[in-house]
Amino acid sequence: MPTKLNPLHIPLRRDSGIPLYLQIKEGIREALHGAPEDEEALLPPQRDLADRLGVSRNTVGMAYAELQREQLIDARVGKGTLVVRSAKQLESRSRRERLLKTLEHSVEESLSLGFTLDEYAEATEAFLHEKRELLSHIRLVFVECNREQLTYFSEHLSLDPRVVIVPVLLTDIRAKPSSTLPALRSADLVVTSFYHLEELENLLSDGGPPIVGVNLQPEMSTIVQIARIHPTARIGLVAASKQFLAEMGDTLIKMKMDSTRVTTLIDSDAETLRHLVGRVDALIVSPSRRKEIEGLAGRKPVVEFLFAPDEGSINSIRVALLELKQQRKGKSDHASSDHGTRVS
Repeated sequence: MPTKLNPLHIPLRRDSGIPLYLQIKEGIREALHGAPEDEEALLPPQRDLADRLGVSRNTVGMAYAELQREQLIDARVGKGTLVVRSAKQLESRSRRERLLKTLEHSVEESLSLGFTLDEYAEATEAFLHEKRELLSHIRLVFVECNREQLTYFSEHLSLDPRVVIVPVLLTDIRAKPSSTLPALRSADLVVTSFYHLEELENLLSDGGPPIVGVNLQPEMSTIVQIARIHPTARIGLVAASKQFLAEMGDTLIKMKMDSTRVTTLIDSDAETLRHLVGRVDALIVSPSRRKEIEGLAGRKPVVEFLFAPDEGSINSIRVALLELKQQRKGKSDHASSDHGTRVS
C-alpha cells in the first residue's frame, strides 16, 4: 500500500520573483529525491497542501500538473496523486526506456527486411565504429568573456567524449588577434553565448567554421537555493571576475532582491574574505570560489551560482555536430569513389 509523502515542508518566498507554483514544484521534486526507491508514495490532496501553504488550490494544481507532465507523479481516480518512484530513478529509467524502444523498433524493422540478428549486430557495430571515427577529430572552440564561466562550461558541457572542447577567452581574442584568430579558423565549430555572437561573426566574416550561439541562464537549483535565503539576511556576493559578479548581480535584481542587503567582492585577500564572511548571513559564490568560501563560512549557507545552456542551445550544438559528421562522411564517400575510378 502506498505510503504518504506527508507532511511536505516547502518554504515559499513570495517576494522572490519566482512563481509560487514553481517553488512548490521544486519543493516537491526535492522531497521525491528523498522518497524510498522501492516504495510507492502519495502526495497530499491539492486542497490540503494549498491550505497548509496558504495558496490557492489552482496554484498547487499547476505545480502538480507540471510534475505529471514530466511523468514524476500520476493522478489516479480513487487513489489520489501517486509518486510511482523517486525522481532520480524515474528520470534514469525513462531515458533508458526511450533508448530501448528505439532499439526495438530498429531491430524489428531489420528483421522485417529479412536480415538476421547476427547481421543486424554486425552492421550496428560497423556503423558505430564509423561514427566514432567521424567524431574523433572534431575540435570545438568555446568562447566566453568570463574565465570562470569559460572553464566551468568547457568541463561540464555534455557532448560526445570524442569532441575536444577548447576554451578561448574573448579578451585574448581582442588583445592578441594574430595568434588567436588562426586557432578559431582552424576549429571545426565555434560556440559562444548570444551576447558575443555578432562580434565573432564579424571577426570571422572572411572565412571560418560555423558559429553556434547559446543561451546561458541560471540553473533552477541555484534560483531555488537563493530564494530560500531569509528575506532579511545580509548576503555576500563573491566571484573572481567583474563580469561574473555583474551577471550574478543582474539575476538578483530580476529576483527583486534588496541591493542594500548585498555586499560584493572579487578580492582574494584572505583577511578581506574573512571580514566579509563575518559580516554576512549567507554567501552566493561563483564556481571557482566555492571551496575557498566554504572553508571560511562554517555553518553559514553557501550557494554556488551555476549558469547552464538551455536545452534548445544544447540541441543546436548537437545539430551542428551532426551536420559536420555528415559533411565529413560525404567527403569520405566522395574520396573513396574517386580512388576507385580509373580513367583509361
